[in-house]
Amino acid sequence: MFTEARFNTSQFDVTPFKAHGYLDARFDGNIAWHEATGPFNLEFVHTLKKTLQALHTVVKPVGRWAEIVVVNESAIMSLAAYEAMDQMIGCLLKQGRAASAFAHVSGADVEGRTVMAIRYEKLFNKHNLPYRSFDNMQEAETWVTQILQE
Repeated sequence: MFTEARFNTSQFDVTPFKAHGYLDARFDGNIAWHEATGPFNLEFVHTLKKTLQALHTVVKPVGRWAEIVVVNESAIMSLAAYEAMDQMIGCLLKQGRAASAFAHVSGADVEGRTVMAIRYEKLFNKHNLPYRSFDNMQEAETWVTQILQE
């Protein structure tokens, strides 16, 4: 198991332009729990990268672990942000710091959830990482637990 730690994207203002989107990140056990509010732009992904670096510095995850992201308001992400996310995942994989599975949870009221779930599925498939989108937390937790036990 890992140490518990918590950070958020507002702690890491790394660009001259305002980040659109917010993420609260914490580790508890072998799951990184994220609460995100969109829409998301490129500057958000830069702050996300710094947030995850800080989290991983404290927690230093090894072995199998997963991320569960609860998305609020909007799942929409600009193309530039999506491409930066693709690069970030590639870097995390090369560094051995990528999660073993990724689950997104969003309600029917979240703008763009269906479109972005399809895009995220393509993104994670490209990197050979398990990904699923859910509309409730219980299903996401069950799936992540199954993946971690494999």
